[in-house]
Amino acid sequence: MSPEQARGESVDHRTDIWSLGVLIYEMLTGARPFKGEFDSALIYSITNTEYEPITKARKDIPSQLVNIVERCLEKDPSKRYQNAADVIVELKRCRLEPAQTMASRRRFITYSLLAFAILAVAITVYSVFFKSGEPIQVVKTSIAILPFKNLSDSKEDEYFADGITEDLITQLSKIADLKVISRTSVMQYKTTSKNVREIGKDLDVGSVLEGSVRRAGSQLRIVAQLIDAHNEGHLWAETYDKEMTQIFAVQSDCRSRDRESAQS
Repeated sequence: MSPEQARGESVDHRTDIWSLGVLIYEMLTGARPFKGEFDSALIYSITNTEYEPITKARKDIPSQLVNIVERCLEKDPSKRYQNAADVIVELKRCRLEPAQTMASRRRFITYSLLAFAILAVAITVYSVFFKSGEPIQVVKTSIAILPFKNLSDSKEDEYFADGITEDLITQLSKIADLKVISRTSVMQYKTTSKNVREIGKDLDVGSVLEGSVRRAGSQLRIVAQLIDAHNEGHLWAETYDKEMTQIFAVQSDCRSRDRESAQS
């Protein structure tokens, strides 16, 4: 019962908007905004007292939703929403904005994790080639990074895999003593049936880096393998298996490898 109805005044559709505010308040907090041990005490509470703020009961309610409820519960009908359509618009906006925020957050986590994974692979490849301060063999100081395979169903993960390939080429190209085949040359092998030895011969490189990306929910797995293009022997292999929420753990892994390479 709205305040104007409790006072015996004339009512219109805005009394229902007030009741909707009461309902949403109870859904969010598990308690009614106004209380009384008997009817007259409850009516007095509705007409004269203020309810306990929603944020006191729950800290995780979006401020926009709190504002909607507070406006619905205005004791003066002229200060409430003047029609239900306005309430619907505000509720829809409140529903969409957190979803957009979460989508942005997921993209940020994805790209951050991508960057850390690339750094980890690049540092490890560098340490394999130059761990003693000199190239292990001149023939092996040339490399082709083959397109990483997407083992997930999502098309977005296909771009993720291509992004790893492109950024690894960029990062490893910064090493002065390492010859890195260009992206244009390696992308032709995205769907090839040729083996590593044949690709190495085509590109005239001593080593090939290949890998795969698989994502399931929040779990991400990146597998990378460095292969001798002449005998197809493994020079190094690593699996990066992390939760999407553990980007700082991946960053720590990268830093640890960086320190190890520097010490070597």
